[in-house]
Amino acid sequence: MQIGGIIIDIPILLEKLTPSTSPIIEPETSIPEPATNVIEKDDKNYVNIFAYLPNHLVEVEQVESAIEITKDIWLQFNGLVNIPTPIPNAPSGTVLCRAFKVVFNSDVPDPQPYPDLYRISFSYAVTADSVNAEALFVQTENLDPETSRGTVTTIRR
Repeated sequence: MQIGGIIIDIPILLEKLTPSTSPIIEPETSIPEPATNVIEKDDKNYVNIFAYLPNHLVEVEQVESAIEITKDIWLQFNGLVNIPTPIPNAPSGTVLCRAFKVVFNSDVPDPQPYPDLYRISFSYAVTADSVNAEALFVQTENLDPETSRGTVTTIRR
C-alpha cells in the first residue's frame, strides 16, 4: 500500500506481548513512549514498534492516511517532519524523520501506566520520487483521551 512517498508491505503484524515478557512498570511512573528499531536491508526498512496501550480498546471507524491493523488499532503515516535535536552535527539543529502514529480508541479514563505492551512489525520501501529520512518519529494517539477528571486533552508523544 502506497502512502505519501513510501510503500508499506501488507500485512502489518501485531503481537500482544504477554505480561510475563513485558517489563515491569511501577504505577507511579508515566506512560512510556513508544520504542522503535529499524533495520535497512535490500532497499527495504524493517520496523518494530513497541508501544504500551490500554487494555480496553474500542473499535475505530476510520483514520486518515492510515492502515488498519485490527479493528481497534491503526498505523498512521504523517509524512516527513523536522524534529529539533541537541545532536551537535545535525544541520540547523533538526533531524528529518518519517512520522508514524499508533492510533487507538479507549473509552476508559487514562490509566497510569498503560498495561499492555504490543509489538507492531512491518516493512516499507521509499519510492523513487521521495527522499530518505534520518530517523523515525513514532507517537501514540488515543482518539478519546478522557482523563479521570473528565477533561479532554491532546498530548504530543
